[in-house]
Parts: sequence; structure tokens; C-alpha cells
Amino acid sequence: MKVLSWISVLLGLAGAFATCGKSQIDELATKACTVKETTFHGWKSFSLENGLVKLDIVPAIGGRIMSYNLGDYPFLYVKEAEFGKLYKAPESETQRVWHNYGGYKTWPAPQSRWGGPPDPLGSFLDGGRYTGRIVQQGEEVVEVEVVSPKDTLIGIQFTRSTLLRKGTTRVILKQKMTNVVNKAVTWSIWDVTQVRGKLREDLSGQKVTHNSGAWAYFPLNPKSIHPKGFIRLDGKPNDSQWYPNIRAGIFGIQYQFHKSKVGADVTDGWIAYVNQLDNYVFVQRFTYFPEKEYPDGGCSAEIWTDPNFPYMETEVLSPLVTLQPGESYSFDVEWVACRCAGPVIAVNDYGVVSQHLSLKKDLGSTSISGIFGVYTPGQAVLIGKDEKENVLVTEKLGTVSPFEMLTLNRTISLPQEVTTLEIAILNLRGERIGILDKLAITGDNYGHSGN
Repeated sequence: MKVLSWISVLLGLAGAFATCGKSQIDELATKACTVKETTFHGWKSFSLENGLVKLDIVPAIGGRIMSYNLGDYPFLYVKEAEFGKLYKAPESETQRVWHNYGGYKTWPAPQSRWGGPPDPLGSFLDGGRYTGRIVQQGEEVVEVEVVSPKDTLIGIQFTRSTLLRKGTTRVILKQKMTNVVNKAVTWSIWDVTQVRGKLREDLSGQKVTHNSGAWAYFPLNPKSIHPKGFIRLDGKPNDSQWYPNIRAGIFGIQYQFHKSKVGADVTDGWIAYVNQLDNYVFVQRFTYFPEKEYPDGGCSAEIWTDPNFPYMETEVLSPLVTLQPGESYSFDVEWVACRCAGPVIAVNDYGVVSQHLSLKKDLGSTSISGIFGVYTPGQAVLIGKDEKENVLVTEKLGTVSPFEMLTLNRTISLPQEVTTLEIAILNLRGERIGILDKLAITGDNYGHSGN
């Protein structure tokens, strides 16, 4: 049996890619980033693009990100009735009205102590007019920064940079809060993102409030401080939208136009929103700090479902942080997007998993299956290794891109010595980006081993 080294595998695949010619995948992976000042539905805005995703940022309405699109597909909810509108700061309680524009914004938590939305009188973190500027403007990376007014009532100022690189759907949101008063303040950075609950119109002409194909998922903490792994923060107990353990260790929410809110101490650091009618996935990834205190009874992630307008909120919270005068705290969140079916049961640096890599032997044949989405255009390769990490099997699975779901269902030739199967994602030069999924094989026993 011929044993292949990983280097020889890469070199062989790189040669194969070189003969493919210029393809759509090539163009997607190599298209330059752009950023420009423009308008978004009547507001002055910044637009960031790289051929895969597009974002629109509007500083004047609380620094909101009002679009995050995979190609032409929009993930974020926007309220058309507010398009282009700006409002003066209220001068009395009767003038305090929440203008829910949609999109994504940064709020302080806990909400009970902030008192919004709308902003308390004298506060400007939700509806204030932020300033904005282009920080980086190159072919490889673009970045836009927005800064809130100094909010002396709440005691903080928000600064957020949105960074987009070439060849990926990955977006980095660098969120920072700074103490701008002469006393210590304690807050959490609260990432609130409104995603669409109405995915399609009814072609019969009937009124559609929402679509049942709008779902959200997060991983439950096996050592949760909450007895059920999650807590109800609003709405009815045991809401019919909630599917605890829809898959092992995964909490699912099917949007049914109910008022509800659920939170959890999510340690695995992701929330996924899925349009399961058309197989579009938007994921927010974050770092969990196990030794820190979190708001709302210890929640790092929360999901709100709105009963009046067709959206859900996927919310990420930082730990509570006490800042002395002039001190700052930063908390980054990563956005990624791809095509994949639901439910999403795992998320990593390279893609999402709806069905883990699995193997089946039947009457002398061996077949593999799995369902995935990827963030980066490239190639997928199945790698089989023995217990000493020697490569015994390589099989090209074809090109991959964020615009296509990777569905495996094929028969393979597998030597008995293979103890591990991996799905590797390579770039167009044949260089490994990373491992999308991994399967451990011991005799007739097969188990997903993570990556």
C-alpha cells in the first residue's frame, strides 16, 4: 500500500487546481475588498463589500449595521417605515419613542439598569448620532469605525470597528466601551442583532406575518448553572417555539410570532440563525470567560422573538466589567455566513455542521455522508489517516463556496488501516485552510471526534 505524505497531497492537488482555468470560485476568492461612503435607504452610510458579503453601516441611527448580505440574500431585518428618518433627541418623557430601525446595534446590559429602549432622557446609546470614518481601505482588508456620543447618564461611550477581509464571509466587530464619567461604572457590552422572521410572501396573496422556516440555535452548556441549561427571560413557560435538545446538546427556536426570550450560559461561543426554507446560515461567534460574571442571571447568549414585527434578536453579551474613569474594555464578535441546512449542530473556524461526517459499511461497500457549509471559497478533500498520522486515502470532494451547501453521500474505498477521516478545506493554491470535520474509526465503531 502506498503511503502519501501531507505535502505530496497538497502539491498534487495544487497542480490539479492550476489546470482548472479561471472559474467563478477563483473570482470569488480573489476579488478585492471595497469600502465607500454612500446612502442606504435615504441615510448616509458606509458600504463594505468583497464579492461574497456586503455590509451597510449608518452612523446617524445609533451606529447600526443595517445590512449583512451573502450575495444578494439579506439576513438582517429592517423596518421600511423608518427608512431615511432622523429624529431630534427627546426633551420630555412623552417624546420618548423607540424608533426600531432594525439591523444590529450595541447596547449596555443589564437592560433593567439601562432603562431602554428608547434611551432614557439624556442618554444617546441607541438613538444617538454616531460619527463614522474609514479606518482601512485596501484590496485585502477594509474597516469602518463608528463612535457614539459621550453618554454621561449611563457613563460610557461606545466605539465599534467593522473589519472585512478578502475571500471570506468573516466579519470582525471590535466593540469597545469607555468610562466617560468621574466614577466607576459596571456594564456589559450587549450585541443585539435583528434577523428576519418573514422570509417569503404568500403567492396566493394572503397576509404573511412570518415563516416557520426561521430558526435559531445555540449549544447548551453541559455544566450550566441553570438546571435545564437555559432560563426563560420573558414570555410563557415552555413556549411552543422552544426545542431544548433538538439535537444532543443543541437548543432550537422556531419563530412562531410569539413574545419570548430565552438565555443561557453558552460556553461554546456561537449562535446560528438559519433560513431553513432556502438554507442560509448566519452565525455570531464569541469568546466565553468562565470565571467572569454575566448579566441576566449568567447569560452569554440570548434570543428574543418579537410578537409585533417579523424578527428575532440573536444577542451576545460580554462579562460584566467595572471601569474606572477613563478605562476601556473591548469585546469582539465574529460574523460568518454560508449556505447550509438546519439544524446547525456545530460551528468552527472553517464552517458549520448540520450533519457530522459519518461512515457506513454495508455488504462490502463503505459510504460516507455529511452536511456542511463553508465561509471561504476553495476545495474540499477527504483525508484518511492511520494511527501514525500517515495519509492513506485522499479523495477530492469538489469545489466549495459560501454560496453552496456541501452535501456528502458517496461510496469510497477505505483500507482497514485508516483510523481517522478528515474533511480538509484547501485554498485555490492547494494550501490547507483547516479541518471542517473529523471522524475517528476503531474497528466497526465510528465516532465524531471534533476538530
